[in-house]
Amino acid sequence: MTTQVPPSGKVVIVVGYLGGIFDADGVPADSPHERAWLESLQELMENEWQDVSAQTSYTPGRFTPQVYQEVMAGMPRMSGARAALKHFGVPDAARRAEKYVARKQVRVVELVALLPSEADRLAQTVAGSLAARPRCR
Repeated sequence: MTTQVPPSGKVVIVVGYLGGIFDADGVPADSPHERAWLESLQELMENEWQDVSAQTSYTPGRFTPQVYQEVMAGMPRMSGARAALKHFGVPDAARRAEKYVARKQVRVVELVALLPSEADRLAQTVAGSLAARPRCR
């Protein structure tokens, strides 16, 4: 916020944004990665891996945000997949991780396609902040 005194002598207060900061070197906080991992494992356990699902501790309700954060978040894809499969006791986790990663990648692309673009989000944010801003005279 700056205060300016033009020649008219009236005080003018200027409120606005000087810039924005974007962090694009990692996974966005609201990205669909967690959902893609969860849905991919569920699909595999209900279909291709149905024969081993009873041998595991996995249920859709046990793949929680806490499990995602503690077991696999921040890891490279293959390491995260192996960690999740080992966490749930899936037999032959190292071999199955490749299938899990491949399915997750397909699913995350599908989910990202459903998201508004970053440009759309920025435009909505700016429009919302401008509408909420008090008008100064």
